[in-house]
Parts: sequence; structure tokens; C-alpha cells
Amino acid sequence: MEYRTKPTKVFIRDNNGEYIEISFEVFNQRRAADKSYQAKRFIYLYGMLQEVSDAEYHDFYKCRRRRRYIKELDAKFKLRSVENIGEDRIAAQEPDVEEIVIEHCDAACLRQSVSRLEADERDLIDALFYRNMTAREYAAQYGVPVGSVSRHKKRALSHLKEYLQSI
Repeated sequence: MEYRTKPTKVFIRDNNGEYIEISFEVFNQRRAADKSYQAKRFIYLYGMLQEVSDAEYHDFYKCRRRRRYIKELDAKFKLRSVENIGEDRIAAQEPDVEEIVIEHCDAACLRQSVSRLEADERDLIDALFYRNMTAREYAAQYGVPVGSVSRHKKRALSHLKEYLQSI
């Protein structure tokens, strides 16, 4: 294997599937002594080698080839990648203190409004919006119909809206 720069670390999997760190010199010694290393897959990232499965290896290089292909198309047709649109503008902007303060105040108002909800409504809002449960998961956990979860969610959000408007 040839590398632009010599890897500083190598991460290999032990028999339990856990990664262990070894030096590049030790890796080369093992590779020379143990022919099974010829069949193992490694990805070179940030000056380090990491052992990966065949599937991970193929996925990594598939994504890499795709990025290179998109970059070539962008250069050929003088297009900007969708991924990069607005990055230069975003990077040039400094954080707006006013927006940060407004977001903080909005969060405080939301916390205050949620605390005014009844306990069952608070639990529902917490489960659906903070713990990212689906209505179906919530219904299964509490043994209630999915339709009633949706109805209670609407009612809780309506109450929350009223509380937020009153602040």
C-alpha cells in the first residue's frame, strides 16, 4: 500500500470486534508475518488507517467516487453544487447577538408555556417533540389508540399556542 504521508496510527479489530491502536511499524510487521492481512480492508483517513468490513470499504469508496464525479461535473459545466450553495455567505456572517437573544427568549417562553400544560399534555409533548417518539410508539407504550394520541396532541398544541400568545 502506498500513502501520500505515512500513517501515524493504525486501528485494527481484535477478536471481539473492538478497535485497538497500533503503530504503522507494528502494522507492517504483522502484515509481513500474517498473510491474512492481505485480505483485510483498510481506509486511510486523516493520516490514519482503520480496518473496515468489505461493505464499509465499498460504501466509502463509492461515496468518494461519487463526490469526485460531482466535482468534475461542477467544474465542467461551471455549476455550483447544491451542497455548497450559500456556504460562502454563511461563513462570512458572524453570529447575530440579537438573534441569539431572541432565540433564548423564545426558548424561555416555550419552557414557561409547556410548564403550564396539564401533566398528561406535558408528557405527550415531551414524548413526541423532545424524545422524538411517533404517535404509534406513544400509543403502544401507554396502551391507547393512535387516533386518541393525535387528538390529544392537537389539543395540547392548541393550549400551548394559547399560552404562547398570552405571554
